[in-house]
Amino acid sequence: WQVMPQNFPADTAVVQSVLTNLAGMQIVEFTKDVVTPIDYTNYGLATPVLKYTLKTPRPGSSTNIVLVELDFGATENDRVFVRRADETSVYAVRKNVVESLPVAPVQMRERQIWNFSENDINQLTIRQQGKVRQILRKGPHNWSLAAGSQGMINDLAIEESVRPLCRLAAGAWVARGEQDRERYGLGENSLQLTLELKNGEKRTVYFGGAARNEGVYAGVTVDNEFWIFEFPASLFRFVSLYLTIPANPI
Repeated sequence: WQVMPQNFPADTAVVQSVLTNLAGMQIVEFTKDVVTPIDYTNYGLATPVLKYTLKTPRPGSSTNIVLVELDFGATENDRVFVRRADETSVYAVRKNVVESLPVAPVQMRERQIWNFSENDINQLTIRQQGKVRQILRKGPHNWSLAAGSQGMINDLAIEESVRPLCRLAAGAWVARGEQDRERYGLGENSLQLTLELKNGEKRTVYFGGAARNEGVYAGVTVDNEFWIFEFPASLFRFVSLYLTIPANPI
């Protein structure tokens, strides 16, 4: 799957979830059997809040056929009004089902950010509040502070914290572009982790403010663009414990 016209890879699991939710969406109320364009305003359907159109290729042609077009309108309690473009009725569906649908292209991007082995890592650099700490990886569960870095480290804890970073995936994408960094707390002095690979490549994660479900917002550069996402809460607990710079290194 590809997200167009932005032309970036779509997340297969997200696409499948969208199709499953649309296919299984149930009507909870037959609101009105026959509506006219004048009625649409009453249900927020004159200018739909959200529109989904599913198409299929037309046999023997480069054009597509519309399978179904759904307009989602106003919300009332736990329901959302919806209509099909090929019908004259208005229905109501559950609000939580509609809220699960992506509303922007950024939400559809492939969530796997990068994927490599911890054995490919040469060095980890931590930047926080103007301070820098570098930790060298000499082998499996074997880390040491680089010259000029102070304190004590726990080899096992660092290894187990870095391993999932090597296979980093976004919990959910939330924004695209440098202009949103401040909005999500991604300032110059916020925590930054840079994984330097043996081939000289570097992968940097910038950490920001609190997100949903006890996680945080984070940013990465992908295909020369800055992307902001929800960093998994479970992984951030390891990051905050073992991959930060102590205020007073021992």
